[in-house]
Amino acid sequence: MSGSTRHANVFQRTLWALRLRGQAADDPTAQTLHALMLMLLVLVVIHIGLAEIINRHKLLITALGIPMIFTPVTSLVLLARNHVRAAGVVYLVGMWVAFTAIIELNGGIHHVALAVYIALAVSAAWLFGYSAALWVAGVSITATLTMAILETEHIGRSRFLPGTAFGVWMLVIESTLMGVVPVTLVLTKLRKALAQSRAAEAELKVHQQRLEELVEQRTAELVEARDQAQTANQAKSAFLANMSHELRTPLNAILGFSTLVRSDFALPERHRKDLDIVNRSGEHLLSLIDDVLDMAKIEAGRVAVETTSFGLEHLLRESVELMRPRAEEKGLRLHLHQSPLVSSLHPCRYGQATAGAV
Repeated sequence: MSGSTRHANVFQRTLWALRLRGQAADDPTAQTLHALMLMLLVLVVIHIGLAEIINRHKLLITALGIPMIFTPVTSLVLLARNHVRAAGVVYLVGMWVAFTAIIELNGGIHHVALAVYIALAVSAAWLFGYSAALWVAGVSITATLTMAILETEHIGRSRFLPGTAFGVWMLVIESTLMGVVPVTLVLTKLRKALAQSRAAEAELKVHQQRLEELVEQRTAELVEARDQAQTANQAKSAFLANMSHELRTPLNAILGFSTLVRSDFALPERHRKDLDIVNRSGEHLLSLIDDVLDMAKIEAGRVAVETTSFGLEHLLRESVELMRPRAEEKGLRLHLHQSPLVSSLHPCRYGQATAGAV
């Protein structure tokens, strides 16, 4: 096996070992941080490698390069083990320390790498929210202020690590990458959320329109049902009124002829009493028909309440006489026991009376 093939296999195994697994593989934040760490690792390796060749301060370059390479590698290992928050903390702390050292060793606050503080604050807001971004911004401002004070007091400002044009460009690319990737992800999420919001709003309008149509349909059905109910009620009232009048015609004939037959003096007393019962029953049926007509008047809103008096003794006797034939058909004797006070009561007063069947 050749050396290039062996190096390619090692590289593939390394990528396989650092790939995302488990929940992190489905987490957009973990996926973006993983891609960012891979890109930073490649850029840092190129940056440190070429700096080792160009710059004569190889020991200092190595001292700075170790944490810069160690930071993305450690973050990738943590991401592979589903420790997304820990990977984010390592990324922010490691890069802040490495770039602060680079800024201090390359002229302090006048160095272009100072822009990385803004990128780290943006990354902190993306990974942990606004509170983390404020912490990173506060620490960065404190470090910048300290460097400014030291420069004012003519302490430091020596260029232990004179930068090259290539190094400056690499620092600019790394800083831009750390700032652009989170912003791009946030904008993508905002765009996606806006699209979902518009889709949900459109769907809501469709549901609202359907609901309005359904309400109109149900309202029309209710109006139709109400009209049908009113029509049925009117038909019922008309039917009751017609039937009541139809029943009154033969009933009046029965009452009239029973009265004529009862007035015959040659009629035996027993038959006369039976005709009295027939007559009272007819009158009772006539009152029931009047009640049906009253119900129709009530439904039409044309009922009038009347107060009238009645004789309790007469009412009780009529009730017993009406039920006596039915009782005799069943082999029962129906008779009325009434208190002597009942006869002395005025109409529409109440007395005590009991009815029984034997």
